[in-house]
Amino acid sequence: MTNYIYTYGVFDLLHPGHVRFLKKCKELMPSSYLIVGVISDSEVRKNKDPRKPILSQNDRMEILSHLNTVDRVMLQHTYDPVPNLINLKNEGLKIEILAKGDDKFQIHGEKYLIDNGGKFVFPKYENEFSTSDIIKKIVQNFTQKE
Repeated sequence: MTNYIYTYGVFDLLHPGHVRFLKKCKELMPSSYLIVGVISDSEVRKNKDPRKPILSQNDRMEILSHLNTVDRVMLQHTYDPVPNLINLKNEGLKIEILAKGDDKFQIHGEKYLIDNGGKFVFPKYENEFSTSDIIKKIVQNFTQKE
């Protein structure tokens, strides 16, 4: 039996923290099928930072689709995953776990999933990696005069 797990995020400038988090999501249940919602460019700009994302939603989705831990990638138009969860339910997929990194930025969907027989899980997120920190390091290293 296949166990469906859903997670979502921006996943800009994919780094080891993202990869480790997705691996933990995939390992939450045996025979799992991991679906990843990628937050749209317009939603990131509106709610997080108008200078982000660095990579477009299509680029981020393409990169994630090539990870062996990810079974399906979907565009998520808002930070709220409920519209995607409803679409998946209409396809006949019962999401059993909604997983979110413990960064806890604008978490949505918990009530909907619990009301539909699922559960909400916070796999440990790798705090040592951050897209913002990577951007700062690039700016610092490439704007210094030699």
